[in-house]
Amino acid sequence: MTVPSDVSDYEEWRRKCLIQIERRANSGNAYQTTSRLGYIGHSAGGWFSGERYQDSIFIATGSEAGKAYEATYHQQAHCSRLDAQVTLQLERDDQRFGVSRYGEAITANNRLPSARRRKLRQLSEWEGGSTYYIGSRRSSTMGRIYDKMRESKDPRYLNCWRYEVELHNREATQAYHYLAVTDIPQPAVAENYVAQWFLKRGIACPFWLDGIPDPLWPMEEKHSDATRKIEWLQRQVRPALRRLREIADDATIAEALGIAPGSIVWQALEMEAE
Repeated sequence: MTVPSDVSDYEEWRRKCLIQIERRANSGNAYQTTSRLGYIGHSAGGWFSGERYQDSIFIATGSEAGKAYEATYHQQAHCSRLDAQVTLQLERDDQRFGVSRYGEAITANNRLPSARRRKLRQLSEWEGGSTYYIGSRRSSTMGRIYDKMRESKDPRYLNCWRYEVELHNREATQAYHYLAVTDIPQPAVAENYVAQWFLKRGIACPFWLDGIPDPLWPMEEKHSDATRKIEWLQRQVRPALRRLREIADDATIAEALGIAPGSIVWQALEMEAE
C-alpha cells in the first residue's frame, strides 16, 4: 500500500509501519536498510517500509499480513496488490488435485468466445509440485492453485492445497477499504471472495459454504457502453471541437453535427480550455 506524503497524519502512519518492521525483526528476521521499487527504507522477513519524495510504501507478506493490515490501515491508502487465499486440507495426499482443477479451468475457458478466453498456464518446480495460474497478472485479478506442502516444505501444510487470488490496484484498493468497515471477519470475507472467484471460472471449491455474506465491493468493474461513450466525448470530441473552432465558424460545425447553431454553449468550451 502507498500513502501520499501530504496527508495530515502521514508521519504517524510512517511510524506505525516502522514499528511493524521492528516487530518483524524482533521475531528473528534480519533487519536491514534497503531499497525497493524506487523507495528507500527498512525491511525484515520480506516486509518493507520505504519512502520517496511524494509518498511512502508498506509491504507485508505471509500469515501475519492480516495483523499488519489492521495496525497500518490508512483511509488515504492506495493498495496496488492484495492477496486473498483459502488453504484446503485433504484427507490424503492427492497430487492429481491441481491437475483436476486445471482441467476444469480449461473446459470452462473453451466454452468462452476466443476473444474472452483467459490466460491459463502451469508452472512445475523441482520437488515443489505445480502451480496452476488462471488469468493474467496484467488484469485486475489473477488466481492460482498449488500444493502448499510441497511449495513451503512446512509439515503443518500436510495434504494442503491453496486457492489464492491476487488483486491489483482498483480491485485491491476496494477490498482493502472494505475490510476496514465491514463487520464480517477477515477469514469469512476471504473465503467468500476466493470461492466466488474460482466458481465463476468453472473451478470446483470444496470449501464453499452456504450462508457466507457476499462482499460488497465489485469483483470486476465493467464500464457501461454509455460511460465509454461519455469518456470518448470528453477525451476525443471536445478537444477536436476546440481545434475546429480555430479554422471553421460555429454555424458550419453545428451543421456538420446536425444540430441548431444555438444548441452548443461554446463559451463553456472556451472557459474549460483556459
